[in-house]
Amino acid sequence: MRHDQWRREWSGNYDDCFYRYNDGEEEQNAMEFASFANENPNINFYWPNYDNAPWHLQCIIEIKGEATELNFWPHKSKGQFKYEKAIEPLGKFIEEVNSRLQANEEDDFDVIE
Repeated sequence: MRHDQWRREWSGNYDDCFYRYNDGEEEQNAMEFASFANENPNINFYWPNYDNAPWHLQCIIEIKGEATELNFWPHKSKGQFKYEKAIEPLGKFIEEVNSRLQANEEDDFDVIE
């Protein structure tokens, strides 16, 4: 059985993210995630299993030549590098992603003495 059979691509609509409809903070968090995802169309966000876990999205980006899986819980404003501790809020996680990507770019150059 293929795992990707449950996969659903990012719709671009925050309303497709799980959040409690009577919880304004969770809705705001979902809207912030949607803005971030929609501002980065080159990143392929997806739900690995929307039917069973609509609160969990993922993407894979390259850092230091390695495919790096990122996990997101939009309604909680939380992100995580696979196998690492989750980072809250989403803005802080995005800063960490950008920091690692910048370090990745700096490491691409050989130092010649």
